Amino acid sequence: RLNSSHLVISYAVFCLKKNRPISIIAFSFLVYTFFLMIRRPPRSTLFPYTTLFRSIGGLLGAFYVTVALVTVRTLGLSSLTAIVVAGQLAIAVVVDRFGLLGIAKQQIGASRIAGLVLLVVGVVLVVRR
Repeated sequence: RLNSSHLVISYAVFCLKKNRPISIIAFSFLVYTFFLMIRRPPRSTLFPYTTLFRSIGGLLGAFYVTVALVTVRTLGLSSLTAIVVAGQLAIAVVVDRFGLLGIAKQQIGASRIAGLVLLVVGVVLVVRR
């Protein structure tokens, strides 16, 4: 079964071989927009099913893809992945602590702090040349 991710990944590999990262960003945006409109066709307004929260998520996703494609050549894939994973886990701890997004609040104990410190150490070791 073909979906939007298959198309974007296939074209991304093609564009990376041709050294055209901006083409990947544009194609990704167009494909995901197309599949969004097919899945839930617009009625009276342009995107009646889209909330502001989802729109911001889409913009941040496009920003992430742009930054990742621009920096992967200088940082390297392992460094970029380490930084992204560390950032996601750090934000997850903050979301847990404050109970954001309807998640039950969780305390930040010594083990979580130690885990975050080790995560930063791991990122430094991976990024260091």
